Amino acid sequence: MSLIGQLCASSVSEIIAEGNGIVKLLAFIGAKDDAIITLTKTCLERNERTPVSKPTIYTISTCPACNKLKQDWTNQGIGFEERQVDDNQAWLDEALKYGDMVPIVVYDDGRVQIGYANMIG
Repeated sequence: MSLIGQLCASSVSEIIAEGNGIVKLLAFIGAKDDAIITLTKTCLERNERTPVSKPTIYTISTCPACNKLKQDWTNQGIGFEERQVDDNQAWLDEALKYGDMVPIVVYDDGRVQIGYANMIG
């Protein structure tokens, strides 16, 4: 992967995915010269062509940690796909591949997080 590709795949992409504007993005990376601005524009163009996947969260309806995660992410404007495992056997089977405690967050890059805010259900 090229240097530009590596940079675009890092926090720059996360800022864009969160829906922040170009002004915040340039401020974040401390853009002060044309090379940085060109790199930023390249990342923006790449991200316009590549849809950003939402993390998948496996939850159960009575889980306080799950409810806190959903509430916090909704308040912060973070998109996610929820799969309530107490409503769907197939989703429960998927979740058990990652762990046996919820919430389970699966990111599109393969990272898996179990629990939220030092809580598990």
